[in-house]
Amino acid sequence: MGRSVWTPLGAALAALIGAAVPTVVAAILIYRELHASPPWRTAWRCALAGGVTYVLGMIWHVQGWALLAKLTVLGVLYFLLLFLLRELRKDDLRTLWRTIRRQGAKS
Repeated sequence: MGRSVWTPLGAALAALIGAAVPTVVAAILIYRELHASPPWRTAWRCALAGGVTYVLGMIWHVQGWALLAKLTVLGVLYFLLLFLLRELRKDDLRTLWRTIRRQGAKS
């Protein structure tokens, strides 16, 4: 019996739905209880960066070990897009770097 091409797509959709549904439900509950909403500009910037990364990932087909390089490049691209969209700033990157260095010193 051959492997279905829908298996990876099904796994991706399950992961998407599994993350999106609780996020939306949590946002609704937080709004109902606290009358607070997420920062919409942040949500749109992240959605834009994620959408661009998704589209590039869908059109860039690789197999084997090249997949590791593809995922690394797409991950870096996502953070670069967030930086270019001004969602991440130099101070955020400095804080991240300090945190990583502190965690490394604890090991």
